Amino acid sequence: MTEKAVERRIVKIEIMRTIFLVFLVVTIFSARINAQAVYQLNINNINAAIYSQGGLFSPYETQGFEAPGGSGLSTIFASSFWLAGYDSDSLNFLRANIETYDSFMDLTTGPYQFGMDSTTVNSLAAIYNRVYPIKRAEVINFQVNFGTPGYQIPQNILDWPGTYSFNSLNYVIAPFHDQNQDGIYNPYDGDYPKMKGDEAVFIVRNDFAPHVCSGGTGVGSEYHFLIYAFNDPIVASLNNTVFAEVTIINRGSVSLENAFLGCWTDLDIGNAEDDFIASNVAGGYYYGYNGDTFDDPGSGQYGYGNNPPVQAVVFLGGPKYASDGLDNGIDTDPQSWPDAIPYSGVGAFFDDGIIDNERMGMTGFRHYFLNDQSVSPATGGPNNPDSYYKYLSGKWLDGTPLFYGGTGHLSSIGAQNNGLTPCNFAFPGSSDPYWWNTNGQPMVQTPIWSEELMMNTPSDRRGVGTCGPFNFLPGDTVVFEVAYVFAWDSLGVHTGGSLGLVDDYVNEVRELWTYDTTTLYESFAVNTSEIEHDFNPDLIGLFPNPSMDFVNIDCSIVKGKVRIEIFDIGGSLLFSKLDLGSIITVDVVDFTPGYYLVRVSTSQWQTEKKLIIIK
Repeated sequence: MTEKAVERRIVKIEIMRTIFLVFLVVTIFSARINAQAVYQLNINNINAAIYSQGGLFSPYETQGFEAPGGSGLSTIFASSFWLAGYDSDSLNFLRANIETYDSFMDLTTGPYQFGMDSTTVNSLAAIYNRVYPIKRAEVINFQVNFGTPGYQIPQNILDWPGTYSFNSLNYVIAPFHDQNQDGIYNPYDGDYPKMKGDEAVFIVRNDFAPHVCSGGTGVGSEYHFLIYAFNDPIVASLNNTVFAEVTIINRGSVSLENAFLGCWTDLDIGNAEDDFIASNVAGGYYYGYNGDTFDDPGSGQYGYGNNPPVQAVVFLGGPKYASDGLDNGIDTDPQSWPDAIPYSGVGAFFDDGIIDNERMGMTGFRHYFLNDQSVSPATGGPNNPDSYYKYLSGKWLDGTPLFYGGTGHLSSIGAQNNGLTPCNFAFPGSSDPYWWNTNGQPMVQTPIWSEELMMNTPSDRRGVGTCGPFNFLPGDTVVFEVAYVFAWDSLGVHTGGSLGLVDDYVNEVRELWTYDTTTLYESFAVNTSEIEHDFNPDLIGLFPNPSMDFVNIDCSIVKGKVRIEIFDIGGSLLFSKLDLGSIITVDVVDFTPGYYLVRVSTSQWQTEKKLIIIK
């Protein structure tokens, strides 16, 4: 471990500690200094720290992003979400919500409504300064046993922040099934959380507080974070992924124009000092990987050794595109762009037969360097709204575009050799055969642009993927969904090693998110508020019921693909299958006598029916 490496690691930790200490003396929002809550989401191969007050995975109090869980190894130091745009009332005024490294940044805990004063926001911050975990087994157990004598509702369901009241009006925060349709979350009425995955964590925050990170001004928006994961050892891609769904609601009076959303990540693949970073244009993700085939220990971190892993940050769905009355398609002809896209990975729901449901994918990716702006005035770390917006919108700090080749800055020989061609994605490798990155213009001089081919020196890497521009008006809701996919071909047996494995994982995760919209519990792709829970037992048939050796599940009246699942009374999944609306026979000879729940789901609704097993 070199002296320089140790110094860099210490600087990164000290930045976090300094920001924490700064907030200890900020008294106008005193609730923010209360000890924040942290939850370890570790239901699968990843052990991820989720904090109530900020960015994801920062290892400030505990393990940040341990992969594999229990190994002591990590691929992410921190990750967070950026929003910036111009105030439509003053097009020279930027507004920004930014977080990096530590959790005490531009957002505070709690909900927000237009008209709230600092006293109200402060009191809500104290109440909601916590995380809200929920497990799928708890929800299923509630569905099966609610109303049964002796059943006790789990504390996680009782605590779920479904609604709150302000000025005598009720507002929904965390999504929930409203059994009696009264608009108020009350588990004793049969209400229960809507969730995704096998385990999820919900957090609510807002941008009313002083913006210490960006130094800017907020929009008047409320943030809902749902971080979730699946326990699925059979589907390795899901078992190595953490999902983040960020819902941002403009509750203020400010209209943003030319806004951009970003997902920022400090990627540390084991030892942070020997890493590279790249983007995969067609796949819609960026990723960190080791600069050589062996990850040495260093910077106070363990190394992965031979065949180190790859950590990807995948854009699944961003803001919706403006309506144009079309079902926009996928087309490799540059003349069809931007109405069409060349790869399914750079957008969502294109060419699916539905008009105006298309969503942005990753529209750009850029890296920046660890150096402070005093050392690298054009390419260093951002520190004010203008610099954050420049990185989100594809510019360097000196206002010049990202250019294809070299370092991406116009001062590099590599960029100059490619004719200073503006582009949107840094270090795309060979992932863009149709040259979406350069608007259809091939780069003959540097057909493959990567860090290793530029002979860069491996070091600590961070970058931000972006989607935009879009407008964000009062009352608008933007949903931003990403997946953190970890892939480690530790034995070196996969074609392409960990780089090949991560691409396979990303493709599978995207396929499941896009098409298998009923995987396990709630829909992947459809916002949870859009799913109907129709408990009409006539939608499915079970016979014989009671059953002894087998049961026929009749879904023949349902059109399209369905997910069929059977749960025991404790909420454990015993059977799961995708089917195209038919009658399937399930062997239940090994099931113990008792009550079970059969669930049939489509992308738009779910229904359940009780099954009785006798012997």
